Amino acid sequence: MHIDIPPPGEARTLLPGLRWMRFPLPFPPSHVNVWLIEDGPGWLAVDAAISDDATRTSWQRALTGEAFGNRPLTGLLVTHFHPDHAGLMGWLAAGHGLTPMMTRI
Repeated sequence: MHIDIPPPGEARTLLPGLRWMRFPLPFPPSHVNVWLIEDGPGWLAVDAAISDDATRTSWQRALTGEAFGNRPLTGLLVTHFHPDHAGLMGWLAAGHGLTPMMTRI
């Protein structure tokens, strides 16, 4: 089975209303997955990826490109408080006027 892995800043549609993005990490496991779930007029992102310049650049490309399809980021859910999942939570939330959500445990 061939899996078409999206490069940083791009997304793959897995099902209608569900897109997959992937960002590199400077430590194992080498990448983190970010999911986009259709949310009314925009997208809810599940996880934010690590906080570094390369990932910010990739997010900016995603937000203004085909990954988001000219639709806004309307929500942010972070699964847990590890730096590869929550690192850019504040940056994304502040830049889009969002209040991030996170699982309790």
